[in-house]
Amino acid sequence: MRPSIRAADILHVDGYQTGVPPLAAAAAIHAHTPFVVTFHGGGHRSSLRNALRSHQLQALSPLLRRADALIATARFEREWYAPILRVDAQSFELIPNGADLPVQLGAPEAAEREGLPVILSVGA
Repeated sequence: MRPSIRAADILHVDGYQTGVPPLAAAAAIHAHTPFVVTFHGGGHRSSLRNALRSHQLQALSPLLRRADALIATARFEREWYAPILRVDAQSFELIPNGADLPVQLGAPEAAEREGLPVILSVGA
């Protein structure tokens, strides 16, 4: 069985910088699948891309505000993204990058059989 967005319990949208995350978020909304968005700040080497970031976020803000959770990986991201998206900085969950998690092997089908939640993660 191939995983599909309809088979996922939640969709994790990793980033916003390319066309993939907005399409995934729109698909989650269409499929009535909860989704969360993780932002990864820090800029880019290209000054043009950095200059366009706030405009890109403003254009995506109606879609991103529909997320079930907004996740910042650093404190500064809350303060930078919140006014652009027109949300309160405290509405962001703070989850720093990096974790020491146990390794679990297995396909999504195995999790479904055991009644475990299935998370679909897409990113750029």
